[in-house]
Amino acid sequence: MKDRLMFCVLTACLLVSLLSVSSLAADVRPNGFTITPFAGWYLFEGNSDYDDGPIFGLGLGYRFSEHWSTELSLSYADLTKDLCEDDSCDEDFFIGGYGAYLDLVYDFFPQSVLVPFVSVGMGAMALDYDEDDYEEPPVQNKNMSVFRYGAGIRYGMTDRFDLRLDVRHVLGFDIADDADQDYDLHNNMEATLGLTYAFGGSRPAAPMTSDDQDQDGVPDAIDQCPNTASNIDVNARGCPPDDDQDGVYDYQDQCPGSMPGAQVDIFGCSKDTDNDGVIDSKDKCPGTPPNAGVDVNGCTLDSDKDGVRDLMDKCPNTPTGLAVDETGCQTVAEKKIRLNLKIEFESGKSDISTASLDQVKEVAEVMKQYPNSTAVIEAHTDSSGGSDYNLELSQKRADMVVHYLTSFFGINRARLRASGYGESRPIADNRTKAGRKRNRRAVAIITATQSEK
Repeated sequence: MKDRLMFCVLTACLLVSLLSVSSLAADVRPNGFTITPFAGWYLFEGNSDYDDGPIFGLGLGYRFSEHWSTELSLSYADLTKDLCEDDSCDEDFFIGGYGAYLDLVYDFFPQSVLVPFVSVGMGAMALDYDEDDYEEPPVQNKNMSVFRYGAGIRYGMTDRFDLRLDVRHVLGFDIADDADQDYDLHNNMEATLGLTYAFGGSRPAAPMTSDDQDQDGVPDAIDQCPNTASNIDVNARGCPPDDDQDGVYDYQDQCPGSMPGAQVDIFGCSKDTDNDGVIDSKDKCPGTPPNAGVDVNGCTLDSDKDGVRDLMDKCPNTPTGLAVDETGCQTVAEKKIRLNLKIEFESGKSDISTASLDQVKEVAEVMKQYPNSTAVIEAHTDSSGGSDYNLELSQKRADMVVHYLTSFFGINRARLRASGYGESRPIADNRTKAGRKRNRRAVAIITATQSEK
């Protein structure tokens, strides 16, 4: 317990020391290989018979990017196991624990002096002890599979040397002593302190110490364009020439000779924001959708000259002179044709006389003339009888006209609607015989559409 407490205190002191210097500038770590000797403490879970003990080892790593590296760790732990079941004896069993692990490591802020990192890996631990000293081995399982993960922090002392602290949660799996389960799981901890040396990678270039950092021949004190690319001609102010004054240096300008004041992109070419091939200064229709054909003014084409641009024209190739709607399609006018049918109905009946069939035929002929037309057949009665009876009778009369139109003249039933209005809409005086006869009538209202020219 005292050893564990001492280790935690030392670790805390080290972290405080590192944080106190974390504001220093850092060298860029080179890629390549690393070697890390380390030492620390192996901490067992509370219900284990093992005592915490020291651990030593060596890590062999390879840094393959700025953030990522992999490491093979070989370690040895000096372990002891309490063989007594109570406090009446003091007998310890000494074991050597050999471990081999392969970890994947990710560095946060790799160019900082203080670099936090996380790691995950797996491997195995083998236990070694002198079997001749015991009739029955105190440890049944000498091999254990291990999965471990953790975090740590590195302090960059130079571009090649780092001081490194690791803390890991170690999950050990071995064959279970209890027949009712497949394996035993051990939750242990490992904390180590190591010194990492990096080698085999390219070292960062030493910073320039002269008063002309970009080596363009103009001292930094008067250089108005610092960090100019190498081998570029500059003026007395240290800036590359920009002959057309468009804000893009000549060595980067792919469109030299731009007009003064013209808006240009990063390549020195006049901007074409909507990428239609017409520069913004000449584009009368900015914001053209991608891949739309445009004219010299940057406006989408109107191939059929109907006033609707091709992009919106749902009816291309409209003949010249036709009126079109906003979609470029020929406009259609609605026309209503009202036919007052001279169909005589006997009082109280819905039958159509033979003499009235010509009236029904006329309706059919008009509807055939306009194939897209529809019709409403309205039927009426005089005031003889009750209003409910007359309403039902008028509906029968309308249905009868529809029946003749479909059965004898081939009009599609879906184009027809029958409506009975009873005695509610008289056109003559119901007090006279002649008036009542006029009120017993049928009307066809045909709605047709025709193109406007």
